[in-house]
Amino acid sequence: MDNGEVRDALRQVVEEMSEDGIPTLPLRLACGRLFSDWWERTLREIERHDASTSEDDVVDGFVAILVVSEPGPGAVWLEEEEDSVGRFMAVVAEAIRWRNAEALFHAIQTMRQLVGRHRWAFVDEAERAVLERLDALIRDTTVGVVHDERWSRNATRQDASENSREVAIRLMIRRECAALAHRLFELYRGWNTPIPEVIRKWEAICRSEEEFAEIRREWLSEARTAVEE
Repeated sequence: MDNGEVRDALRQVVEEMSEDGIPTLPLRLACGRLFSDWWERTLREIERHDASTSEDDVVDGFVAILVVSEPGPGAVWLEEEEDSVGRFMAVVAEAIRWRNAEALFHAIQTMRQLVGRHRWAFVDEAERAVLERLDALIRDTTVGVVHDERWSRNATRQDASENSREVAIRLMIRRECAALAHRLFELYRGWNTPIPEVIRKWEAICRSEEEFAEIRREWLSEARTAVEE
């Protein structure tokens, strides 16, 4: 079997799996470098996953974005992959703007890694969307405070009546918000540009001893490093 036959066989397997409802995104990513004509289809598949109502699909989409955005040591970037970074940044920013619960947690986590890898792409609408939601999440992730109506069907419910899972999710998201805010703090400082007010708010929160140490982790590490130096 020559290379052409192998590629045709792989293509057929992936298409048949997809038709049968079997998740194929990881396999499509693996084959993306073999079939250049698959690249745009793969990007659309990632975007479809990130727009899905299925939590598993959304998480798979974010994982795929991280795989595509970091080819690995020694790998040669394809032009299509370079061009896709801004597109991915916009997709994740929109997820941060509108998602809640576990999907929001994974979106923020993905954005933090994207910004670390491709700082140049954090501009325009993606930047605005992320900063706006980070501002809202200061309140919405505070335990015991009335939160955004998008977060729950009952926006007046207090922490006392929330179950432990909801509280845990809030704290997980707050931790990721603080970590993303710290990365953006470093980004703006590196660019020697004014640090947005919302990032300053997160800085104040995370430099306060009233906040949980786990939430403040990145900011505490920075403070310890400064003292050691």
